Amino acid sequence: IRKFTISGEIWHFSQPFQQGNTTGNLWAVAYALRGNLVLDAAMNHGFNSISTRWEAFFGFTYLLPKRLW
Repeated sequence: IRKFTISGEIWHFSQPFQQGNTTGNLWAVAYALRGNLVLDAAMNHGFNSISTRWEAFFGFTYLLPKRLW
């Protein structure tokens, strides 16, 4: 939606040493401030008792205008 991006996913993670599995749901929104700067935020909800119930993530992505090497 113009400069906004909305994404979601259902994830699964196996834990072989604990002999368990966990699943969750992640939803994220991102906003492009400029062509090389994006702000994003996400919420994650774990479904099982061994996963973290609620998590929030915030961050940014910056694309450098020139190559470093």
